[in-house]
Formats: sequence, C-alpha cells, structure tokens
Amino acid sequence: MISGRITGNVHVCNVDPDPSGRRRPPRSKRANLTPVLTFGTCRHLESKLKEAESYHALHKEDLDTLEATLRLNKRPLDQWKQEEAVYIAQQTNRDFDSSSSDLKNPYQPAADEAPTIQDILAALKREQADEREADAQRRGMKRKAGAMEDMPNDNDARRDLGDFFLAAMDLERQQRAVKTKVKAYDSDPGSELFNEIENARSKLDGELKTWLIWHARIMGPVLANLESQFDASEWPTSTVAAAEDTPIPVISAYPAAVRQNLQVDRFVSAERRLRDAHAHDVLRKIRQKLHFEAFYKQQNAGSFGQQAHTRYSKLRATERAKIEELRREYELNRLKVLKLLGPNTTSTLKPLLEEQCQPPVIWDEKPGRKGEFVSWIWRDETYHGSSLETWVLEGEYRMTSQEDSWLI
Repeated sequence: MISGRITGNVHVCNVDPDPSGRRRPPRSKRANLTPVLTFGTCRHLESKLKEAESYHALHKEDLDTLEATLRLNKRPLDQWKQEEAVYIAQQTNRDFDSSSSDLKNPYQPAADEAPTIQDILAALKREQADEREADAQRRGMKRKAGAMEDMPNDNDARRDLGDFFLAAMDLERQQRAVKTKVKAYDSDPGSELFNEIENARSKLDGELKTWLIWHARIMGPVLANLESQFDASEWPTSTVAAAEDTPIPVISAYPAAVRQNLQVDRFVSAERRLRDAHAHDVLRKIRQKLHFEAFYKQQNAGSFGQQAHTRYSKLRATERAKIEELRREYELNRLKVLKLLGPNTTSTLKPLLEEQCQPPVIWDEKPGRKGEFVSWIWRDETYHGSSLETWVLEGEYRMTSQEDSWLI
C-alpha cells in the first residue's frame, strides 16, 4: 500500500514493505524498468551477433577449403548438410521434444556398433539354453528341478561355453602380467617384487588347475575322439613347470587340422566371436586412452613452471605405457581370430602398429592440403557406425560448421 502527503514543496511518499521485508518502489517507477531491461537484452544479443559475424568471417575461408577437400575425397557432404539443416530446424522449433529418439546430432559421430564381449556372452548363453531345451524335448525329458538333481555333475556340465573361454582369456592376461614382473625382476631384483611374483604364480597355478578340470569336462570327450584320428604330438600340453609358461589348451592352440574338424566347430565359433568382440573392446579402451593423452599434451602446452610440465609429462608417459599394453593385447587376440577364421568368414580387425596409436589429429593437415593422416582406428566402420562416410572426421570442420551455423 502506497500513501502520500504534500508538505510544502516536498511530496512525501510512503511505501509499505512487501512480505519479504524489502521496500518496493512505486508501480510507476517499476514500470519504467521494462524498457531498460529490454534495451539491455537487445544490446547483449547485438554483441553476440557481432561475435558470430566475426567468427563467420574468420573461418569462412578455412571452411570453404575444407569443404573442397571433402568433395575431392568424395565424402557425402551434401547429405551431412541436410542432416545439419534438420537438426537446426528441430533445435529452433519450440514444440519439438528434445528427448525424442528421432533427434540426431550431426556434429557427433555415430555410436560404436561393434558388439561388446558381454553381447557375445549373452548370445552364447541364449544359444546354449535353446540347444539344451531342444535336446531335452528330443529325448522326452521333463525340465524339472527334481529330475535334474538326479543327474551327476549336471551343474558342471551345464556351465556356459562363453564363461569357459572368458576364464581362459583371463588366465592369459595373468600370465602376461607375471611375465612382465619376471622381466622387471631380472633387470632390478628385489625381495618385494620376488614375493609378488611368487604369490601371483601360486594364484595362477591354482586357477589354471581348476580351469583344466573344466576343460576336461567340456572339450575332453570331443578331443578324445579326435586323438585317434590326428597326431597328438603337436597338441598343447601342460608339462612346463612355470605357471606363466603353461600353454592354455583353448581350441586356437590346436593344429589347423583339428580346428577345421566339424566336431569342434562350436568351440571354434565361440572362441572366435569372443576374441573378436574383446579386440573391439580393447580398441575402445585405446581410443579412450589416446583422448586422455591428447588432453595431457594440451594441458602441458598451456602450463607454467617445471612442476606442472613434469606432472603432465608423467601422466602422458603412464597413458602411453597403458596404450602399448592394450595394443599388444589387441594384436594377440587379432592373431587368434585369424587362426580361427573359416573358409566363408572374414574379420575387420587390422594390424595395429605402435605408430598408429595416435590421437585423432591431422598432424600434417592444413586447410587446403590433401595429404591427411589419421590412423585407421578412427576410421574404422565399427567406430563410426556402418555409415562411416556420412560422418566428417576433421574436428576443425565440425567446429567451423558450428560457428557458421550460428548465423542461420
């Protein structure tokens, strides 16, 4: 409530406080603030427009040059621009639901379509469940708990084939870890490292014995039938004393004649699919580590002082060591996949060299230059989806396109 009185030439205005206790100005004065706020908003939008125009002028030449490079490389630039126009129209439409699954961001690459090792493991479990059910129906057995309890060692016999090979791959990783420690001990002996090696060997030896019992139950009957048909002298044996040097008798460790036999076809298929998926999982980890390494390099370039440089250099060295370890793991699984390929099967896995493990940066590329260098791991169809060529890999192009679209 506002009340006033005139005292001489002075008009006294009493303003009652609002419920919050603050004194509110008269309604006429508050109404005058609207043009001021509107004018301030307009000035802010004008500055943003001028900023966008300056960015547009700054990057227009580079954008045109990069577009010419893309057209020369026969990239579907027109299709990408259509997707960009749809995306901008969706973003500027007030009635569009941003949570809709139809929203497709052209500035981001497609999701990785390669199946993970968990996807393959689930598929193998479903396949084995269907096989067991079909076998039970064929034999006229009733799938009841009471009837299944009477079967000896049934729980062990029904353990999934995917878990069997995953356990073998984990044993291989433990063997490589022990070998790395042994190599470090040979160059710099120490009591602590020696105890770590012995403890790791003891654990590995126990798990290896358990897995070999599992191997005898799953693959033993089939291999016993093949032993009379082939020369078993080249088969893997566990006669080596050290646990890290004991060959793990997965199906890829057997000669080609055994792997090509129809009786072991399901073993070959399961191991090949799991190792192929694991190799793609390792590639994902390598790409993630390469992004970390690029980040540390950028931070190092903008840091000041010897301590900051040393810290980021150590972080980069740590990431590079992890990348090299992952690269060796990828190569090991890739070679095993090649051994397990059948006459009508192919693999998309390519050899990965140390110099190819680089961040997604065009080191030798400048606007207008056609000799671009990007490692194949960033151009892999499984990384950018089945429609790889619909995505622009040059980061500079995506950024300048975003800046250019501000004016639209």
